[in-house]
Amino acid sequence: MSANVTISCDGHGCNNVIDNNGFSDDVQQLIEYHHWHNDPTTDEFHYCDFCWTTVKTEYDEVARDKELDNA
Repeated sequence: MSANVTISCDGHGCNNVIDNNGFSDDVQQLIEYHHWHNDPTTDEFHYCDFCWTTVKTEYDEVARDKELDNA
């Protein structure tokens, strides 16, 4: 028996998906193989490489703003 796994990008309006095609049901392995990224605050959200650029920039800006507020 095999499990079908489909992972959808959580980027706003993105329709990119990963389908395991019967290979592996290990979500983390599929994400790494396809060069996707986990949300840095939770493993609930996953982003394709294209959306990750925007998401990472937003997280970096928030972190930088917090550092400036604490300075």
